[in-house]
Amino acid sequence: MKYLWQRLSLLKHLHGATWCTMLLAAVPLVLIMVPGEEVWDSGNEISAWQESLQDLRKSTSDLTPRFPDFFFLDVDLYEHGWPIPYMARGVIREGVPPQYGFLTDSYKGIGWIYAETWPFFADKRIFRGWALAVDLAVGLLFLGIVGAVIEWRIRSGDGRWRFRLFDAFLITAVLALFLAPFAYHAHVQRLEAPVLLLSLEENGIERDFAYHGPVWLRKLAGNKFFLRSMFHIDAVTIDPSDNWQEEFAQLEKCPYLNEVTINHWLPLGAIPILERNQNLKHLGLPDLGIADMLRKEQGDPHEPFHAEHIVRLKSLKVTSISVNGLGYQARHIRQIAELPTIQTIWLSNTLVSGDELTSLRRDYPHVTFIIKSNYGPGKPILWTDPRIDVPVKLPTSQ
Repeated sequence: MKYLWQRLSLLKHLHGATWCTMLLAAVPLVLIMVPGEEVWDSGNEISAWQESLQDLRKSTSDLTPRFPDFFFLDVDLYEHGWPIPYMARGVIREGVPPQYGFLTDSYKGIGWIYAETWPFFADKRIFRGWALAVDLAVGLLFLGIVGAVIEWRIRSGDGRWRFRLFDAFLITAVLALFLAPFAYHAHVQRLEAPVLLLSLEENGIERDFAYHGPVWLRKLAGNKFFLRSMFHIDAVTIDPSDNWQEEFAQLEKCPYLNEVTINHWLPLGAIPILERNQNLKHLGLPDLGIADMLRKEQGDPHEPFHAEHIVRLKSLKVTSISVNGLGYQARHIRQIAELPTIQTIWLSNTLVSGDELTSLRRDYPHVTFIIKSNYGPGKPILWTDPRIDVPVKLPTSQ
């Protein structure tokens, strides 16, 4: 303790310029760590923190009054903290959604200028003390480095600030480190340009973009749409044509591509191409019924993927797979669950019964089975969109 007090006593001997610099550096830190960002429901991967957010949304929604006088009731989730979220807030919103641009499609506005983003109020919240301790440690470390560099620079001379060639070099190095991510993402966008030029009508490729820059920069900007140079293709829906080799080869130019959905049919020759994408996390398999129909109509010489080829997906490092169509039976879903990296399986309109699903969940407890939609003889109709609502999971017992 005595040693600690001796170290802290050095603070009163710091130069005034050091204190001013540390104060200026603390402002962006506060803007990064304190205001929250609105959290949307997760995609195909569900982590423990995301499950906690879903539980928070549900528990906050349970607090909403059920009166017909309310025109609109919804729950907004805000996540706070960097580099680790330490708190999430659930806020019940009444009336028309607020028109601040970072939460809408208007692409206007800076998030942290709105009171809703600051942790002043919440209908319900979750808090992680250990994460707050980590964030504070990171912030203090950053301020300590800044203060140490400035103090060393002042004391290396005669106590006065003089701009020297070394200072120019130091400033240039800091600017280079700050601009390096922009240069890198601009380079990636040039690699993605051929994919962007593909015509949807001619090639049957749909592309989705997402921000892939530093989280701290997005929080500091207050609006990810101010950083368009850091948006990249991360999801593709492809309808293979006779020229499928070239279409799938184009996907290799997208380093941030993590989700591929195949419409109608998947040529077996495309699987080795997908294997080369180490970032691929989700694969949407085609509707088997439609695939068989198109193969007969087009007379395509390339063998299409069907349920018996599931074992060929073993080399893919995907963590989630979605299946759609009556061609998928319980034994096929069991083969998917046995793939080494699978964590989540999305089922839509398959021939898997409730009893078979219960058996799958019992045999593969490490895999999450999520029903997106179901229909068939003796089956309930279940509809849920995982990108809008919390996915509906069937009970583990009947």
